[in-house]
Order: sequence, then structure tokens, then C-alpha cells
Amino acid sequence: AQPFTDDAHTAYQRWKWFYKGRVDANGRMPDPALMYAEKEAHFPKNRQVSSPWACISQDTSEGGYSNMGRTVCIAFDPVDANTFYTGSAHGGLWKKSDGGSNWTALTDQLPYNGVSHCVIDPASPSTIYVVLQYAYGWGTASKGIYKSTDGGITWAATSLSFTPSFSYLQYKYITKLLIDPNNSATLYASTNKGLYKTLDGGTNWSLLDTLYYSDLEFEPGTSNLYSAIYTYTGSSEVYRSTNGALNWTQVSNFNSSGNIYKLAVTPANPAMLAVSAAVGTSLYVSTNYGSNLAYVSSFPEDWVIQISPTNANVMYCG
Repeated sequence: AQPFTDDAHTAYQRWKWFYKGRVDANGRMPDPALMYAEKEAHFPKNRQVSSPWACISQDTSEGGYSNMGRTVCIAFDPVDANTFYTGSAHGGLWKKSDGGSNWTALTDQLPYNGVSHCVIDPASPSTIYVVLQYAYGWGTASKGIYKSTDGGITWAATSLSFTPSFSYLQYKYITKLLIDPNNSATLYASTNKGLYKTLDGGTNWSLLDTLYYSDLEFEPGTSNLYSAIYTYTGSSEVYRSTNGALNWTQVSNFNSSGNIYKLAVTPANPAMLAVSAAVGTSLYVSTNYGSNLAYVSSFPEDWVIQISPTNANVMYCG
């Protein structure tokens, strides 16, 4: 083993100090359900939504504790280009309305302050859905989906709510939340334990299957869906549905077990589907609605993939 450098030793000591008061005698994190109940019992119900705090330190980090300062989702108002929302791993949902430097905290009153996904109703921009979790890398177990109909001032839980648990058999987290562009009352929530669908804006959800979905995307301009299915024992593959996720057709032939795939589409070419593979860090592209996925190149990063909405040749990864 290599000896600690001064910087590594200091970082380790900070990590040790941080977790010393947060784990039990056996080094385990406490049950998040008990933590949530305790927080609910003491949480101030009359707290102001607008944050009185301002950052006075650096806003970038070269490393440190898990999840520190991570912005993990962004959603734009479909009408006002100067208004958009960002969700963070442990810092809740924030709103920017002036296209400038002023932000407002929207989720201080919610039980969890991790927001991994945010979608806005294109027919009613004051209706917002968020996923309370950050399930990756020492994140928070999912509490489910919350909804606001007044632009984030007040929130209510939808019926897709999870009891937080770190048990592998019960642990659930949402990998993608999508709203149907042609019918905003229809939403899909893909999870590590199945695909959920609502036809009434989150009042009722149906569990369509119990597969592990690593990603989900709409075919641009339609209600057709692409999904990426993860399996450790069989073959992880990509699928397409043209009937609201009732039936799926396999479009890939990767024959790769234990592989996490991420998907990207673009209105610049609605027939295009890009797929990144974590195992092998490879990029595959189809220009025929998922058929004939072909290897393009090795991939520098495998967790986020995006294609420019105006130029299908421009891609981004992170």
C-alpha cells in the first residue's frame, strides 16, 4: 500500500470525523425511515420557502466528501426561457427566474433534500414534478415523486411514494421521470424494480413490470418509448415500445450482462438513438429508430449523454 500523502491523510481525517457521529457502533448508517420520522417530528412547518442564505465560499470543488455540491438535473420552463430549475444531490430544488444570478430554494419544507429529477408540465408550466432522492454514491434512498401546481411554492406527495430502506430487497430508486409530450397527464417513472405509469397526473400509478430500467426516453415528437434494461445474469439490452409501454421490441443485440446503458435522442433527427455502455465505455448510434445500432467510438464518460437539439452530430457526455 502506498503511504498517505499529507493531502490524502487530511481528507481521510475529515471523512472520519464527518461519519464518526453518523454511524452506529458497528459502522452502519441508521435506518433512513427512522431518520425521516425523527426529522418530521422536529421540522419547522412555518419555514419560509425563499432562502435567506448566500454562498460566501467557493462554488467549485476539486474533490471531497461524497455528493458535495453536485447539481444532478435541470428543467426549463417551456414558455419562459429565463426560468429554469436545478436539482441537487443533497441541496433540494432551486429556481432561477431572471436568467441571472438570483436563485430561490423551493423544497426546504420537503422531507428529503435530494432532487434527482424534475419535469415540468408543457401544458401548464406551474405544474412541476420532482423525485426526492439521490440514489447514487452514498445518496439518499428514494422517497418517491412529489408534485406542485403553483410553481414550487407548495408540494404534495403523489401516490408513487416509497418507504426509505437500505435493504437490497426493498431499496428502490427512480432512474428517469418522463412526461408524455402529447398528453401531460401521462407520466412514466422507470426504477430499479420496475416501470410505473400514471394517466392522471400522478394520482394513480400502475406497475407495468418489475425489470431494472437504467434509462428511458421518448422518441422525439411522439409518445413512443425507448428503454434500457439492466440485468446481471442475462443480457442487458435496449427496447422500443409504440403502444405506451404495454409491449416492447428488442432493438439491440449487445449480449452483454451487467451493463448499464444510457440513452439520448434529438429533435434534430427523430429517427436517431444514441446508446452509451458503461462496460466497455462504448458509444452506439442508430439512425433508424433503434434498429442496426452500430459502434461509433470509445466513450470518455458513461453516466450522462446528450445530443444537441439543433445538430445531431454534436454530442455531450459526462
